[in-house]
Amino acid sequence: MTLPELMANIRNAHTPTAEAHIIHYIFDIKKWLEPCLNPIKNHIYPHAYKFTKRNGEVIMQYKQWANHESWLPDGPGLKILRSMPEGTPSLVRPDSAKMLDVSALAECVKKCKRLNADQKEWWALFLDNEKRYREKWSSVSDDYLCKAKQGKWYLDQLKRHRQINDLQQRDMDQQQRENNLENLLNKANHCPKVCVTVQIDSMVFFSTKNFIFEINFYQVALVVSLPFICSKLARL
Repeated sequence: MTLPELMANIRNAHTPTAEAHIIHYIFDIKKWLEPCLNPIKNHIYPHAYKFTKRNGEVIMQYKQWANHESWLPDGPGLKILRSMPEGTPSLVRPDSAKMLDVSALAECVKKCKRLNADQKEWWALFLDNEKRYREKWSSVSDDYLCKAKQGKWYLDQLKRHRQINDLQQRDMDQQQRENNLENLLNKANHCPKVCVTVQIDSMVFFSTKNFIFEINFYQVALVVSLPFICSKLARL
């Protein structure tokens, strides 16, 4: 399989059709934002976040799970930025040490017996381009990384947020997916009492502060909660 074939399979495997792109460069947003961020901790635990612009400041709120009703913390939220970043982030220099060696990749392609002639030709061209691509990135200066692709900075191309009106007619397929997801969540969050089944062939006395119960069991299956039966058996 080649990368174009993989991307086609990804697009065809989802409804609605998914988008698949090859990323040739990325901006170093982390390095760009770090000097402007307020210290924050424990942000790895929640699973849902909401960022809001209030009075020119970025405010964050969070929830443990998406189906929880309330956003935390109560009140105005957490102020994320102590200052606004300026300019445009530089590009990230690819770390070749973290990538599969081109020679090793070529050896893997050579050993693959499932590739047809067209696929082998595609991989040969790809490996040649990949080698030159890595050599180019390793030789570029830091000044180039700072100035390159400034016109491609996508934050400036984002459209301003507009409130989306509720749809008059809901997508029935989407409604079914939401119902199925809700059922799965309810099933995952359902936690019944842990119970055991015991068979008793004797006379047992259960006593409380004010009452004594005499129960005769003869080859009878009794289902009770685990903490209850343990506490009673401990008193026998």
